[in-house]
Amino acid sequence: MGRYLLDTHTLLWMQEDSSRLSDRVREIIEDADSELYVSIATFNLYSCTACKYFFAQNIAAAPFST
Repeated sequence: MGRYLLDTHTLLWMQEDSSRLSDRVREIIEDADSELYVSIATFNLYSCTACKYFFAQNIAAAPFST
């Protein structure tokens, strides 16, 4: 079908099976002939997002010991 560079949002929404992905994007992702690429910068942003989520969920609820 073609070559496609996925951005951070597309990667996150794909992982979540989000309804934010259009039908056209889903077709492209699911097509075995599509060549999907992800920039190294996307992985950096993805890891930062994951860290923020982890800390927001775990650090805020964890008591600090002295």
